[in-house]
Amino acid sequence: MPWIWADSPSPPTDVLEAVREEAAKLDRERKRRGRAKKAKQDATEAQAEAQATATEAEVAAGAVRADQRAASEAEEQAAAPAAAAGDQESASTGAACAPGAEGTSAQGADGALDGDDSGSDSDSDFGPMPLRGDDGELMVQPSRGGFGGAMRPGEGQKIAAFVQAGKRVPRRGEVAWSGEEITKFEASGYVMSGSRNVRMNEVRLRKENQVFNAEEKRAMAMLNWEQEQQRQEQSLAALARIVEEQAARPLPVSVQEAARARAAAVAAEATKQTEE
Repeated sequence: MPWIWADSPSPPTDVLEAVREEAAKLDRERKRRGRAKKAKQDATEAQAEAQATATEAEVAAGAVRADQRAASEAEEQAAAPAAAAGDQESASTGAACAPGAEGTSAQGADGALDGDDSGSDSDSDFGPMPLRGDDGELMVQPSRGGFGGAMRPGEGQKIAAFVQAGKRVPRRGEVAWSGEEITKFEASGYVMSGSRNVRMNEVRLRKENQVFNAEEKRAMAMLNWEQEQQRQEQSLAALARIVEEQAARPLPVSVQEAARARAAAVAAEATKQTEE
């Protein structure tokens, strides 16, 4: 209900008190936010100074280590000529004592040179190479793991590669037959006979189950991570929408009046100071 002022040119006292209280409350809130912001800035500056100090300490330690290495290298270089002179002396003495030493040393030098040449021509791709699929990608990823125990190194990765490619996992004793042909035979009812094959099949099934479980856990973890990312994006979008709505909404009348009263008080105080 609006106030009706008949003869008095000034607003009622309770309205002025409410405006003053609101203005004081806004002022306290502004000061509190300013103190919090300053404390946060001080903490950030202190952390930056600590990091800079740690970096300077690391640089100084690196310089000390470099000086130590340079000093040790200088000592080694200074001691190298004396050692070389001693080796030459001993070599000349041995050559004088043994007439056939010159030929032997020459043959040894030739052999060393030949060995160096043969080593320099060695192929960089020497040795077994990783197994690759039809698309040229590695079938075994070294970084993958966590398939359980009782497996040889790399066995879980190999089984996982076949599982991911949708192919049948091979086993021991399957020679001269492809995986598709053996799958057809097994579907027709043929099985490998013998107690040894039964045991190998049990071990194969256990290892495959371990790999299946590990792959399922990894897929579930990835799915949970993706769902968590989607939930976070939805929450951020909802929060941004709420902030935009609150920013577009006009301020209450009491806040506007408090702001006007505060502005008038500031202007009056400035006028008073100017007159004085």
